[in-house]
Amino acid sequence: MSEISIIKIDTDTISVWRNGRLIDTSPQVAVLTVDGGFISHEVSAKTMAGSQKIYQDYWTCLNEDTLSYVVSGIRHKADMVYIHLKNISERIGDLVDVVYTVPSHLTSDQLSLLLGISNALNLSVRGFIDANVAALSNAAAPGSYTVLDIQPNQTVITDLDVADQVTRRHSELVPNIGSNNIYHACARHIANSFVRQTRFDPLHDSLCEQHMMDALPRWIDESAFNKDLYCSLEYNDEVIRAVVASSHIKKIIVQNLSPLESRLKVGRTVAFMRDSKIFINSSGLFAEHQNIPVNAVLDGVCDNIDSIIEGENAEFISELKSSSKPSMQLTINPVAFEIDPESATHITDGKQAIALSQTPIGLDTNGFVLRPNQVPNVDVRLENGYATIYSNKVKISVNGMTVVDNCNLKGGDQIHIDNKVEPFTAITVISSDAS
Repeated sequence: MSEISIIKIDTDTISVWRNGRLIDTSPQVAVLTVDGGFISHEVSAKTMAGSQKIYQDYWTCLNEDTLSYVVSGIRHKADMVYIHLKNISERIGDLVDVVYTVPSHLTSDQLSLLLGISNALNLSVRGFIDANVAALSNAAAPGSYTVLDIQPNQTVITDLDVADQVTRRHSELVPNIGSNNIYHACARHIANSFVRQTRFDPLHDSLCEQHMMDALPRWIDESAFNKDLYCSLEYNDEVIRAVVASSHIKKIIVQNLSPLESRLKVGRTVAFMRDSKIFINSSGLFAEHQNIPVNAVLDGVCDNIDSIIEGENAEFISELKSSSKPSMQLTINPVAFEIDPESATHITDGKQAIALSQTPIGLDTNGFVLRPNQVPNVDVRLENGYATIYSNKVKISVNGMTVVDNCNLKGGDQIHIDNKVEPFTAITVISSDAS
């Protein structure tokens, strides 16, 4: 048997991994040209600006519905996936045995289509794994979770339970609530700001519009930690700048995503992947939630690869063994204006956050806050604007590095006390009333 390749299907990219190493990546973008051409791997702003038709969701919304713009040999999204996967296989050269990680919402009919496409390309599919199951199997502590996956034209809500195994309970697709609506609304608002401040309209030039759309994810991410956005675009060798209030971006995101809150079940912890989290950071919605680490999906598959490939059938896997070392991090009130993002204001065990102050907070080896008359094993306090952790008798480490005497903390740091399996986390929140 050849080496197993993991094909990871995300909302924006298709990536291939082998032995934990990224060997190929391409955008989930199909540019169909008037002469019947298909461009994906080498797609650029220039090719997109001059294209006849652009598709960006053909893997995650796989079907055989006839396209409105049909070119030779490309009749539907399944044909686009076939050509795209064929190009990937030709670039890699030795793609044979594959495991797919797929979004939770894919139906049995869509998985059957993907299996048929793979078979037509002589690929041996060893399994389809729900990406959320894989991620939580590597990252989540025991509990009940809801993962919100904000895709281009829809949002997928998936309920999962974590115990000795991660089990997917339910997945719901919510149409018409997605990233495209947010990006387009933000683009219109930012373009209007350019017009008012510079008399330049970036939407009237296709290449400049594409550059603006490419910059939008970064601008939206930055809006979480800046009162104003300083947006710049190049046009005819000139840099044009506009200032946009972050509060206006926040309002757009809230208007688009607030209907999701009513669909959540009480008692479940909400969790987000990175692509979805940029909107949550900038909105103030879902103020308390868990952050799924960037590589959790891939790590979850690698942790369970033997059990995944031991079967003979290309089955859909919605249950995996859970990790004994969860790494998901709690965030509380993530929208922060005019605050040092490197500082840590709170410490958490993943369930509750405790505000730090100049008065030392004592912790025991089990992670509980001590009464004033008890002798602490660990002190955490704010000094000169930074959170600092001190050890008294027990071994502590930050991000795997042993602390000698003391150590400054920043948001996101993992703190282990006396080699405990479940670590503390230092986090940053916007105000003391968020604890």
